[in-house]
Amino acid sequence: ASPEQIRGDTMGTASDVYSLGIVMFEFLAGERPYRLPTGLGAVALAEAVARATVPRLSTVAADRAVRRQLEGDLDAIAARALARASDERYATMDALADDLERHLAGLPVRARPDSRWYLAERWVRRHKIETAIVAAVVVALLGGAYAQVLVLLALATGTTAALWQRNRALRQAERASAALARAEQVKDFIASIFTQAVPRAGKGGAVTAADLLQVASRRLDTDLAALPDVAAELGVLIGSSFNELGAFRAGLDWLPRVVERCTRALGPIHPLTLQARWRLVEAANTLGELAISDPLLDTLLSDARRAQPPQPRLLAKVLRSLAFVHTKRDREPQAMAALHEAVEISTRKLGEASEEALISICSLSNTLVHFGQVEAALRVIEPVLPAARSAYGASRPHPILVMVERCAAEALARNNRPRDAVAMLRQIVEDQRSLDAGDTARVRTMMTTLGQALIFGGHFDEASEVLTRADALHTQLTGGVNDEGLTLATLCVVIASLRGDVEAAQQHLARRAERLSQHDRPDPFADDTALAHVLVLTTAGKAAAALVAADALASRPNRLTTGGALRLRRLRAQALRQLGSIGSAREVAAQAAQLALASPAIGLERGLVLAEAARCSLAGGDPAEAAQCFASALAVWKSTQVDGPALIAGVQREIEALAIETIRDNPPR
Repeated sequence: ASPEQIRGDTMGTASDVYSLGIVMFEFLAGERPYRLPTGLGAVALAEAVARATVPRLSTVAADRAVRRQLEGDLDAIAARALARASDERYATMDALADDLERHLAGLPVRARPDSRWYLAERWVRRHKIETAIVAAVVVALLGGAYAQVLVLLALATGTTAALWQRNRALRQAERASAALARAEQVKDFIASIFTQAVPRAGKGGAVTAADLLQVASRRLDTDLAALPDVAAELGVLIGSSFNELGAFRAGLDWLPRVVERCTRALGPIHPLTLQARWRLVEAANTLGELAISDPLLDTLLSDARRAQPPQPRLLAKVLRSLAFVHTKRDREPQAMAALHEAVEISTRKLGEASEEALISICSLSNTLVHFGQVEAALRVIEPVLPAARSAYGASRPHPILVMVERCAAEALARNNRPRDAVAMLRQIVEDQRSLDAGDTARVRTMMTTLGQALIFGGHFDEASEVLTRADALHTQLTGGVNDEGLTLATLCVVIASLRGDVEAAQQHLARRAERLSQHDRPDPFADDTALAHVLVLTTAGKAAAALVAADALASRPNRLTTGGALRLRRLRAQALRQLGSIGSAREVAAQAAQLALASPAIGLERGLVLAEAARCSLAGGDPAEAAQCFASALAVWKSTQVDGPALIAGVQREIEALAIETIRDNPPR
């Protein structure tokens, strides 16, 4: 055990180097470097190790010939491996192995200082024939035998050339043989994956890429144990492939072992190790497991910044992952700072049209939407849409084009252009399904975005169908226990209420509560949950309970969006109207209508507010005001691309059913 292990300090690769150094010492010298008394307690044992002195390797061996072989290089290598201070040892197992290989090849080892005498002595050992010829030339010159000098020089030239060619051929042959052996092992490994893969659908089913990856992950440790660097590289490839296929749960289960393997074989800031660490964060973020990703990101960002050679692509990825966590934690300034840095690094280092630059811009746009800066989001994403289509349109479906179009579509929908958004999103869902060869987490995300845009456009039946399928897919993939599952359940509550399906709305609300109960933390969308509850109560005609819930939400500080605040006012007015408090209902509805006419919020909600104001005006006996409110609702819907004729016709029928003769005979146009 290393000194730090005995002391109970933090251990790393240097502790493993020390333990292997003990084994190497005993193997070469026939004795351990020191022996400790038995029966010592932890404190006494730590003190004994601290006092123990490691002798020179060559002084311990019993045989004189062996001692001569151990002197010099192997003495120095053992001393470095067994240094008392961990930072004075070899940093990795590869570094120790490299020095042993250099000793065997007659090259200077890194454990010894590069003195001129030492370097010269190593050269002479490697070039004995050339040294002998040079010595003979010198002797001949001193003796005046110039003819012999010419012969010796010719001999030296020919011999040196022949030896160089021979050594070069031997080195190439050794490398070719090693490469062939590695290739054979990797080939056998890949062949075993295909022959042993079992389809998830049972005998006779199709073997998917995910099935092959599962087999590969199970066999990696056994089949490639002799090639740790190859195993590390393939481990990262498997983890990355799990994520790329949308199998993030499998990736999250697999990647911690990959990170450990890469760190052990390559070191913590090797590019491959950094890639594995980021892939682990990516899987955790996608599944909403922020408790896993958040603690990993600070050290990962620091290590990515000091990676050599620089890794701008990886650094941009890490910054985006950090921004994702900040966003989920509602830390807007930190999220924006990370994303602006990601955009700056990727555009400056990789080019404005590079994949990383486009992905970073998409992330910035998405985050601006999240924090309600929808106009800024559209300004960010819309200019890059033509460039993305020009670069990747001929390769459709292409993942980068799908991402850019999806971000642009979401920004368009939020800026009251749902018709433009829906036209893009229908194609995007199919493109993503083709890319993933099935329904994955990414397909579910695209379906959620499409469902929202359909709601904004008034297409409630299609929105209900899309969101119900997205919700079922989410449950199938993740069990529904994360932020996206809660958001999807809320959207299903909203669409069911808008369609007047009280039973479905109540079921979705109950399922949302069940999902929340599986969380280990408070509801991250508590205000949206409360608003959904008010919506269901109002839709069900439980006006008194709805009014109590609405007043409670309105009376406390909340984080409702502008559209959410308008919806709350509309529901309060509706509940008051249902209770017969027409005067109060008209007052609340009139205030909401004024806000709706001046608000940049989603046009659907603004029109619904104005339609409720029309109902309240009719109930109060003012058909002229009702007609004006309803006309304003139609105008808002038209200007904000609300294409739902069923919605407009339904609202009009409802108002006409409440209207007196004037409205029935002269419907607003």
